[in-house]
Amino acid sequence: GVRPNADLAKEAGLTVGSAGGLRTDLRMRVVGQDVVWAGGDCRYGGRDLTVEAVEHGKRSAIAIDRKFRA
Repeated sequence: GVRPNADLAKEAGLTVGSAGGLRTDLRMRVVGQDVVWAGGDCRYGGRDLTVEAVEHGKRSAIAIDRKFRA
């Protein structure tokens, strides 16, 4: 299997799971970050599926829109 190189994420202080992906909430926001979102296979627990990545993108877009319209 392939493991992500999460060094940059760790150096930036982002929450990384045991498999190297970014930990997110249900709105795809990276845990502990107010304005950082992630989806698809760079997300912890994410599967390598295009359909899942598209859904994450949709959730992220909605959350980002809500964040900056508030």
